[in-house]
Amino acid sequence: GSNVNTFYSTPSCYLYGLNKAGRTWTTKTDDFFPYADRPHEFWTGYFTSRPALKRYERHSNNILQITRQLNAFSNSQLRNS
Repeated sequence: GSNVNTFYSTPSCYLYGLNKAGRTWTTKTDDFFPYADRPHEFWTGYFTSRPALKRYERHSNNILQITRQLNAFSNSQLRNS
């Protein structure tokens, strides 16, 4: 008594059904593809046109990581006193 029809499908069958229904596809032009050069190390934003913003983000992250390390070091020194 329901209008819902469910069945197991594969991605290729799903896309075939969408194409057959005349679905139009949008084109994504901004950066979204992660790049990996070593195991468990990914670069997102590798193919972007905003190098100054990326540099600012990397620099800010470096400062954040240094601050976290100094904070952890100072807390360990306080516990040992």
